[in-house]
Amino acid sequence: MKFRVRRFTGLVRLDLRSDYEQQACIVEIMRLIEKYFFDLFYCEKLATKGFSNATGRIAALKEVGWQKSESPLVGGYDTYFDYWVKQR
Repeated sequence: MKFRVRRFTGLVRLDLRSDYEQQACIVEIMRLIEKYFFDLFYCEKLATKGFSNATGRIAALKEVGWQKSESPLVGGYDTYFDYWVKQR
């Protein structure tokens, strides 16, 4: 019997202690996430928050190829802004 697997957008919540909220640390973490999360969670896309004033985080996301979402993410109850996404 074959099962169809639905592919979702995986939401990455990255809560870091302030001394780890640096570009080099975030790049290292995001590379690990990208390496495993797509397959572990059956995702075609990953999304994470990146406020405009979080310059180190945004620089890190750009360095590893994430792009600012052109449209807001729509959840079950609300619409969410300031997200960055990475396609598989």
